[in-house]
Amino acid sequence: MQLDERQEKNYLQNFSDAGCDSDIAKRCICLIKDNDEAGAIKLLANQREKMLVQIHGEQKQLDCLDYLIYRIKKEK
Repeated sequence: MQLDERQEKNYLQNFSDAGCDSDIAKRCICLIKDNDEAGAIKLLANQREKMLVQIHGEQKQLDCLDYLIYRIKKEK
């Protein structure tokens, strides 16, 4: 796929907004330009999975904090 400068900048901004680092963004752009949409989607799906694991870990930490707050208030 041919990407003009505006389209490429738009993609790069979208990748950045989605939390992708510059390496992933550049790799996706190359895959898109090489008409390998499946490769770009796979790369982004892997990034999504990593982010989801991170979110779940942070959710567990939030749950622990909520429990600590509850426990401290209950013991008061």
